[in-house]
Amino acid sequence: MSSIEPHSPHPERGPEPDRGLSSGISHPTSVSLRLARRARWLAVVPLIAALLLGVGLVAQWVSEDLRAAAFASSLGMRGNDLVRDAVAFPAALWPTIIRSVPIFVFGGTMYLLFRLFRRLSVGFVLDQMNAKLVSRAGIGFVIFAGTAVLSNTLTTLLLSLHNPPGERILSIGFTTSDIGAFAAGFALFGLGSVLGEAARVADDNASIV
Repeated sequence: MSSIEPHSPHPERGPEPDRGLSSGISHPTSVSLRLARRARWLAVVPLIAALLLGVGLVAQWVSEDLRAAAFASSLGMRGNDLVRDAVAFPAALWPTIIRSVPIFVFGGTMYLLFRLFRRLSVGFVLDQMNAKLVSRAGIGFVIFAGTAVLSNTLTTLLLSLHNPPGERILSIGFTTSDIGAFAAGFALFGLGSVLGEAARVADDNASIV
């Protein structure tokens, strides 16, 4: 005689849904190999950009000719005697320090993007931390653009301090690079806010399931 198995009121549950797209407490999602590979390669880009600007900054500190060329190029004063006469230390000490600030800000922003791509490469796709990194990178670009404009203004003023009264220069201007950095910063900040809200909704849906 065959026995009849009792019917269980609670059917066997299937596998738990993948919550890798949620935020905060989530585990890395099983991203495709192609996405992980691309994210790893993209993580190198901000490091290279920061390294190149860092090399340029060191060159400005150690070479008077390169410092004069950099000052003249960024300030739009090529061939101006004001630059050639004021690029030697100690007269150029404070202008060089001031011009170093935007580069450090840019380096910090590139580090945030590096962290973002590294998280993407290991499976964290839509979560709160990635959203925060995108927003912080956007703020970094805005600060970078602001400090670049301010540093050029202060550099021009400091380079002309030795001029007679009435011949000192106070120049305020924006370049296309500054405007682009401002636009990219605000766009990234908005994108980070949207991603953060999307991650919150994904968390809510995962908790309901």
